[in-house]
Amino acid sequence: MSREEQLTPRLRRFFRENPGEILTFDDIATKFGVSRMQARGACAHLREEGLIVTEVVAMASPERSQRAPAA
Repeated sequence: MSREEQLTPRLRRFFRENPGEILTFDDIATKFGVSRMQARGACAHLREEGLIVTEVVAMASPERSQRAPAA
């Protein structure tokens, strides 16, 4: 079983026990000890089930804004 497949039921339980909780993919990766891509994949499964809704959010982050611009 892949890490993403292992994460999906854990994440499902988390959101059922914490309705209204908002997490970014980075939050999920940190909280559950997985990669950002594994977090995205697990969320895709939960979105298909209708358990969660994902949204694109733009935010300014001082930490990220100090990085060199992409070429």
